[in-house]
Amino acid sequence: MKLSIITVNLNNKDGLQKTIDNVICQTFRDFEWIVIDGGSTDGSRELIEQYAGHFSYWVSEPDKGVYNAMNKGVSIAQGDYLNFMNSGDIFADNNVLYRVFAEKHSEDILYGDWILQFADREIRVSDPNKLDLVNLFNECICHQSMFIKTELLREKGYDETYSIMSDWKRWLEAIISGKTGCYLPFLICVFDCSGRSFQFDEKYWREEKRLFDEDLKQFHALKRYARNEDIIELHMFYDKSLHYARLLKKTLKLIKRLERYRLFCKKILHR
Repeated sequence: MKLSIITVNLNNKDGLQKTIDNVICQTFRDFEWIVIDGGSTDGSRELIEQYAGHFSYWVSEPDKGVYNAMNKGVSIAQGDYLNFMNSGDIFADNNVLYRVFAEKHSEDILYGDWILQFADREIRVSDPNKLDLVNLFNECICHQSMFIKTELLREKGYDETYSIMSDWKRWLEAIISGKTGCYLPFLICVFDCSGRSFQFDEKYWREEKRLFDEDLKQFHALKRYARNEDIIELHMFYDKSLHYARLLKKTLKLIKRLERYRLFCKKILHR
């Protein structure tokens, strides 16, 4: 079997209906479909039962979060590649899967472009044509626009201590360990931005800080492989970033000193 589509849902019946309507219209049919519902109470379970004939496996039970649910799906999947098309997300058109698998691929990760769908607008995102450390440290690739070799996530699943950033962490680890990527230059999916990953709150930034603190340690441990051009490029990238950060810090200090000087002069002039 070429592909396993995994759909994770929790109390998003309308979004799940949207995803179901989209996936069942795909012209490429060499896939299994796994639905992992977190014990929804909004009618999602009844909707899943209604469409059960389209799924190779489904379950509706409490879980420990989105990455726990995704790991459940991975443990069941039988396809060569995995795609996570969660409730509310859709493929860009009915022929996406046909275009992806029209030719044979050997790379560990296939990925393409995607659309961010907000309530009032849509933004198309074109991913970099090279899946390397520099590009991945700069920005994560949309999960729904990726097709990941099943064995990659069987080797090591998602870190369930994260609730937002675990996929980003997994791609960084994959590239550091030498996994390969292939850019597909067309639209893969439309990503629903009403979900948790687009709520840029304190928890989001706390997890991002933790991610880069941990993975930067891995990067520094890899400096001995300096002949690897990606590592050299990333090293230069962060050296440059650190340089600009130091300049900014000095500039802010100078601004504060000038402000103190201005207030001091003002005080003197008004005596």
